[in-house]
Amino acid sequence: MTPVDFQYFAWLSEDKESVEDAREIARIGTGADGRTVQERYTPESGWVGTDLVHAVQDLRKQGWLMTINQQDVDLFKVILARRRHQA
Repeated sequence: MTPVDFQYFAWLSEDKESVEDAREIARIGTGADGRTVQERYTPESGWVGTDLVHAVQDLRKQGWLMTINQQDVDLFKVILARRRHQA
């Protein structure tokens, strides 16, 4: 199933407002068959299935979702790679 269009989000702590501070990034879209596709980015596997967006919206996870664009996604991937090398 190939998603038609994605909307991207940064998952942030309540007191944060920047992609640089994101815990994770996620995307949600609608596939060609009309089904919702929800994924989060991991450096090991790329985009993998998740319920992160719905979990934050339903208050099952703390924090908030900031809508981001593809440039922000690319920036987060660089930041995540730096974090991994510093650990």
